[in-house]
Amino acid sequence: MSATRLIAALVFVTGLVFGWTAAVLAPTTAARPRDRKPVAIHRQTSPCAQRGERPQTRPAASERADAANGKRDAETILQELRSVSFPQRSDGASPEAIHAYFEAVHNSAQKQIDLAWELYHIAPDHPQTAKHVDRRWAAMENVQHRSVDVLAETKELLAHETREPIRTAALLARAWSALSVDSVPYLDKLQMSDAAAAAAPHDARAALNYIELASAHATSVEEIERLTQLAEKYWVTFSMSSATPKNLRARLAAIGKSVELEFDDLLTGNRVSILEHLGRPGIVILWDGDDAPFRTAWDWVSRRKADLEARGVYFVGVYLWRTDGGADAVREKAHALGLTCPQYYDGKGFNTFDQSWGVRYGVTLAPHALLVGRDGTLRMSSRRPECLIPALEAELARGSAPR
Repeated sequence: MSATRLIAALVFVTGLVFGWTAAVLAPTTAARPRDRKPVAIHRQTSPCAQRGERPQTRPAASERADAANGKRDAETILQELRSVSFPQRSDGASPEAIHAYFEAVHNSAQKQIDLAWELYHIAPDHPQTAKHVDRRWAAMENVQHRSVDVLAETKELLAHETREPIRTAALLARAWSALSVDSVPYLDKLQMSDAAAAAAPHDARAALNYIELASAHATSVEEIERLTQLAEKYWVTFSMSSATPKNLRARLAAIGKSVELEFDDLLTGNRVSILEHLGRPGIVILWDGDDAPFRTAWDWVSRRKADLEARGVYFVGVYLWRTDGGADAVREKAHALGLTCPQYYDGKGFNTFDQSWGVRYGVTLAPHALLVGRDGTLRMSSRRPECLIPALEAELARGSAPR
């Protein structure tokens, strides 16, 4: 055999050996694609699955039948809600103690808010859920920086929620929240409060909504007419005399009346008359205490007073309540609050309401602010003096009234 033939034979034998080896070692599953078996994918098991528990998401209607787990979770949350307590405020406390008090109130309210929402998502059908969802929104009054947009939240809830107790709570919360949002049109606030009062005619919060709406005075004939209609419609639900149709009509009718006041200033003893300010717009703050609502009103005045006075606006304070110590006690309160504008002590109070200075201008609840026009007539009134700014700017844009 020649060398050439010998080499060819070796190559042929080597090929046979390698081909046989590859055929033996090849996986038997490498067949045609349609014959391949699915490959199992191993996923990491969640801790809930390992313990045999279900994730804590809001259950569907069919899944809520699992009462054992739902009630256990609900009862746990309810126990925590019952344990939430609010601190008691002590009189004469130091600034540090007052700060600690408000911080504790904030923390308790925030805990109440979070637990109530957790209860709703876990056990929406629980008999206590509607009550605590209602309290969730009420607790937001004690939270200085709201972490939840109540209007957006209630709008989303009302879009799909059919349970009547929860819907009523949402309607009340929406109306309450709309009152404190300046961007919400006045007529929308009226409509929201109308729906809230209709859903809960005996609920005191619905009545309070109307009191606030009456205080945040309407600025157009349409709004005034609508407010008057609602006052007539819901007067039986009002729990405060200031919300009766008679008082509301008197307040609305006061717009355009001449504001007359002449007195000896408690702070300086000087004689003061609003008639002396004809040609200039003014803001009259009616007050009867030194707690949070009045401090808020006067704080706004202190921040805006210098700027507005430079533009020709004058300020006057009227203390309505009859107090022990009379004018001297009111003078001390005014000094403690840092008030610098002229102060008049009316002292008639609300027990002798028909005799108070404020009643002639429809004021039935303090604090309250009146906007006096350049011509000396009442232009607008509001429980929140900052709400007077748009009308005040319009008044400043007018020319001086003839003397």
